[in-house]
Amino acid sequence: MKTMQKPFRQNKQRGFTLVEIMIVVGIVSIVVMIAITGWVKARDRSARTACQENLTKIDHAKEMLAFEENKGSGTPVNEADIVGPDKFLRHLPECPMSGVYSFNPISTYPACSLAETEQHWIVVGPVADGQ
Repeated sequence: MKTMQKPFRQNKQRGFTLVEIMIVVGIVSIVVMIAITGWVKARDRSARTACQENLTKIDHAKEMLAFEENKGSGTPVNEADIVGPDKFLRHLPECPMSGVYSFNPISTYPACSLAETEQHWIVVGPVADGQ
């Protein structure tokens, strides 16, 4: 008489070991760290560029004011002179990193309060990208 044999079963659990999971978590955390660092640098560079463009707009508005109203070099300029619905700028540009703009007299560049710490100043002439 033949006896029926039970099918062979493996009691091996399927899944990942703790070591494998820890390795994957470590690799993912390194990739995220690199990505966040790059994102922060890009954000700072973008804010600096936007601030420089705002300062350039203010400087151009001062130049137009000086030309149209025959103002000489060193004449003080304030916000009311260049910002308004019928002026050279409709709205005062805002620094993306909450800096404060000072207009300075005609023939001098406007400035941002973050000029020394965050490099927010007008760029004159060709400049390398790594600034």
